[in-house]
Amino acid sequence: MALDIRARNKPHVSSLYKTDKIEPLGKACEILKFSRAQTRTQPPNLQHPQVCIDVIEEGIVSGPDAGLSKERKAFQDLLKSDTRKSLVHVFFARRGAMKVPGVTDLGLKPREIRKVAIVGGGLTGSRIATALILNGYEVVLKEVTQKFLDAGIGRVRGLTFHSLIDLYPTHVMPLLEIVRTSKTSPQTVVDLLDVAKKIRKTPVVVGSCTGFAVNRMFFPYTQAALLLVERGADVYKIDRAITKFGMPMGPFRLCDHVGFGVAMASGTQFVYSFPERTYKSMLIPLMQEDKRTGENTRKGFYVYDDKHKASPDPEIDKYIEKAREISGILVDPEATPIGHQILGCVVKNN
Repeated sequence: MALDIRARNKPHVSSLYKTDKIEPLGKACEILKFSRAQTRTQPPNLQHPQVCIDVIEEGIVSGPDAGLSKERKAFQDLLKSDTRKSLVHVFFARRGAMKVPGVTDLGLKPREIRKVAIVGGGLTGSRIATALILNGYEVVLKEVTQKFLDAGIGRVRGLTFHSLIDLYPTHVMPLLEIVRTSKTSPQTVVDLLDVAKKIRKTPVVVGSCTGFAVNRMFFPYTQAALLLVERGADVYKIDRAITKFGMPMGPFRLCDHVGFGVAMASGTQFVYSFPERTYKSMLIPLMQEDKRTGENTRKGFYVYDDKHKASPDPEIDKYIEKAREISGILVDPEATPIGHQILGCVVKNN
């Protein structure tokens, strides 16, 4: 075609003015309407998908020049937004995580890894095993008893199956912490960075300390949520405020998802390491006494149906009242600026 245009056997038409690939106006509007419905499921502070649809619609309805004009203005507006600054930060931070001073600047090449051993087949171990299997690695799973091993294998099989039929499998989490001790060689770190890349994770190299990176931020975040609830804030309003901000789920839904056992084990480490920074709430222990341990028992801060769909549970109020009694707390009716208080704890610990 290019040779025909050069030889003037076919007219040259700028791609900007081509319309042969555009659906008729009615059908195009239906497609755009469907796309808009999909973007509404995203956090409201992510404006750019909606803006892109608006620009495309302007080009289809009013012509390419009008579309370009709208695009220029929209781009300048988005350029000034806090969301744009944050997304740029995330983009470079993810790439910066692959650069570890004193490790990745030594010229070392990653060795080929074919088989990986996983110690523990619980929630985290089964997810890591699943990510490795889906990306072609042979996995050896180690547990302390046959019962725990069978349970771990069952979790891996379930996650693997669902990941093959679900566009957004629930076990997919982008972050992978690589714990480096004083005896970890640079070569080992380079090898693990390469494995992380191949299983499509964002690696973060951390030291061996309480909470590593993720829990070091999210433990005070959960503590802030518990403190607010004991002082009068609503569990479900807190979760809605946090998801509206842009987090995948709120702190109480997250506690249910990982299980109260994991939450308490992590919390105990922080109480021991940082007693002066810890808010001791009895809410989760009280719920555990009634065998409410999260999503795995279908009862936690939420109740769950057979498809693991979460619904608010009015029974939660009695545990909150009991926790307040034990702590000797009087409800503060002014406890309203929920999102900023909780997210402030994440920022301060980042």
